[in-house]
Amino acid sequence: MTTMTHPDTHPTPADLLEEVRRVDAVRVKAEADLLALACAWADAHPDLNQRPVVAGLGPDWFPAHHQPILGDDPADEDLLIPGVAWDAPAGFSAVLGMSTQGGEGLIREALVLRHRLPQVWARVQALEVPAWRARRIARAVYARPADVSDYLDEHVAPVAEKVGTTTIDRLIDDVTSS
Repeated sequence: MTTMTHPDTHPTPADLLEEVRRVDAVRVKAEADLLALACAWADAHPDLNQRPVVAGLGPDWFPAHHQPILGDDPADEDLLIPGVAWDAPAGFSAVLGMSTQGGEGLIREALVLRHRLPQVWARVQALEVPAWRARRIARAVYARPADVSDYLDEHVAPVAEKVGTTTIDRLIDDVTSS
């Protein structure tokens, strides 16, 4: 907390709220930076055995003889984001003091935002959308067809800072039922 001018006096509510705003702005920036660093970490640790990422092509495009690396369930694989070396999340997660699974999720969601939801990604990096909201949107489109993420990016990006789970689910239902 910033130093007050008179140590004998307590900060006013206005002073406290100003400090809360300042700290919150630092937090929002740090979380956006962390998403960018997760992408940079993924870029520095590519899955060299992965098929090339092809925009607009979903799981049906990939050859039937493909065997997912390390026995992963192919339904859980998003072919529209770059793969990451299997051991990369461990070091990233350790530095953050989180589980490897938590780090994998953070990296995956950052990649989904950057590659599949570019308008939402831009708003996060411009500090207009909190990272936690953007990550929730990324989880909703992970491993879904490209038309779903394209539709969601177009319709959610302008209001991503205030959109809730119900709205996201409704929009996904709209695009998948049409």
